Amino acid sequence: KNGESSSMTKRIAAHFGMRTTTSHELDRIEIQIQPESFRFYAYIFFWSMSLIAILLTQFIVKKELLKGPAPGEPSCPPFQDGHGFDIETESHLQKAYGFNNICSNWDYSPSREITALIYPLFEYSLLAYLVADFVNVSIAYQKGWVSHRFWRVSQCLFPVMVLFCSWFRMIFVILAYENVRGHTAAFLGLQLVLMMVACLNVFYIAETKIEYDFLGGQRGTRMWALAYLVCAVGISAVKFYLDANVVLGFSYPKWGLVKVGSIVSGQVVDMIWMLFNAILPLFISYARKNSEQPLEITIDLQPPSYVLQRIRDEDMKSSATTA
Repeated sequence: KNGESSSMTKRIAAHFGMRTTTSHELDRIEIQIQPESFRFYAYIFFWSMSLIAILLTQFIVKKELLKGPAPGEPSCPPFQDGHGFDIETESHLQKAYGFNNICSNWDYSPSREITALIYPLFEYSLLAYLVADFVNVSIAYQKGWVSHRFWRVSQCLFPVMVLFCSWFRMIFVILAYENVRGHTAAFLGLQLVLMMVACLNVFYIAETKIEYDFLGGQRGTRMWALAYLVCAVGISAVKFYLDANVVLGFSYPKWGLVKVGSIVSGQVVDMIWMLFNAILPLFISYARKNSEQPLEITIDLQPPSYVLQRIRDEDMKSSATTA
């Protein structure tokens, strides 16, 4: 059968005046994709983007903001009243929240523009992960590995996650020093995406009975996954509430500004949130991409119908002549 397929491939190529470029029987592309690889690289790109933004802010942006507008130039945003300001203590996020977070590192030029050039690597990797993971769940459902309920939930959440993930780019469009509420709203969408991803991943592990020996087998894997989910969703809910106050035009909650050593409680929430949503997932995705089976994708191209018709006509003429 493979020999007949190879012969047909060569005959079709001959109709185009070409020859096949494959030296084996396979005349299609077969690739393996591990969805978690996309998530792993998304976090690599995020931290790379963040590191570059931090360096730009510390060595360039900070000095430019302190200098203020050049003499004789109008006092346009981000400057106010013709004076410069210290990004560490007087940034627009500082005024809205009472403290800075990692986002303040790409709020001002030229860090914003340069970071925006790198950002698509993070966005497209995360979107690729969402698509590949959805395909993975779809196949698992067809194989009977996950329940109908889980499949329906995945179907409902998938378009929402893709939309909110795409909208996160608005942090570079709606500027923090012009509209901090709109700027922060884009980040709220990403927070929801990461919460939904955490929930779906843990439920998938439970439904498919995935187990890791280093976590203590199936029982240990479930316990650790559930513990992670409770912590991740819990801290995400708290952070979402705090940020939603800013987006809705309310003052940042007073309990979020309570001193905890040299920082405030809102910063503690931010740090814990980063741990469960930007640091631990990096290692989790690395472990899963090296442990779980990949998707197998076959890409083929069907020959034009008129070529097939010509070959059939040639076969009929050959059969008639032989007869």
